[in-house]
Amino acid sequence: MPRDEKERIAELKRLIKVLTKREIELTKAKEELEELNLHLEERIEERTRQLKEAQEQLIQSAKMATIGTLAGGIAHEINNPLGAILTNTQMLLMEVEDPDQRESLKLIEEGTRRCRDIVNTLLKYSRKPELDEFKSINLNDVINDACNLLQHQLNNENIKIKKEYTKIPDIEGNANELQQVFTNLILNARDAIKRIRKAGEIIIRTYQEDKSVVAQVIDNGCGIPKENINKIFDPFFTTKDVGEGTGLGLAIAYKVIEKHNGRIDVSSNVGKGATFTIKLPKVE
Repeated sequence: MPRDEKERIAELKRLIKVLTKREIELTKAKEELEELNLHLEERIEERTRQLKEAQEQLIQSAKMATIGTLAGGIAHEINNPLGAILTNTQMLLMEVEDPDQRESLKLIEEGTRRCRDIVNTLLKYSRKPELDEFKSINLNDVINDACNLLQHQLNNENIKIKKEYTKIPDIEGNANELQQVFTNLILNARDAIKRIRKAGEIIIRTYQEDKSVVAQVIDNGCGIPKENINKIFDPFFTTKDVGEGTGLGLAIAYKVIEKHNGRIDVSSNVGKGATFTIKLPKVE
């Protein structure tokens, strides 16, 4: 075979090798682009979902603000007749001697007091706090207000609240915002319990630790898997079914506690429950 022809064949083989290599590289690049495009579509879909949920949360917040205003107005209207019922019942108790009648009047008095407590709690919950309105408050009182608001609902769902309070110093804070934090934690505890039990218990414990006031919300619900522990305070993260949660409750709670120069932590055993621990600085 002539030398020139051998050189042409060798050059051709080299070109084929280069082209084959380029084709492999192009195929790989195409696959990478397709994968990136797929991930991009997934990210766009996820971001769209998050934005939609944020919009729904804002709409819900606006609704809750409206409901809060209405609740405040209704509570004021209800307070006056409740006061009249309570006063007249107490006057009758001073006059009536018949045991059966007195028993009936005491039931009316007790029921009226219960209604009055619920109305007062609604008034506190619906009151719009001033932005950054911090004052000296007692965390036990704040938690009691949250419990009073939810007590009837929890009773209907066979969930007991066990309070283990100790005498604690005051903290500087916004009572309305902190009440919403504990309301959220109690409702989350209820949901965790209802996932695996027909009845359960939520323990709320308060105590002082050095220069901090500590509050714990402990449930015997389904618990939180280890892989989710570090995610639960992230916005939009939720383990609830679609339509049951936006994944913003704990993220907002985290921000509120952070705003109060405190911290919130969680520990959990799957199938046994979870403990949320809040530490806030006491008033010096």
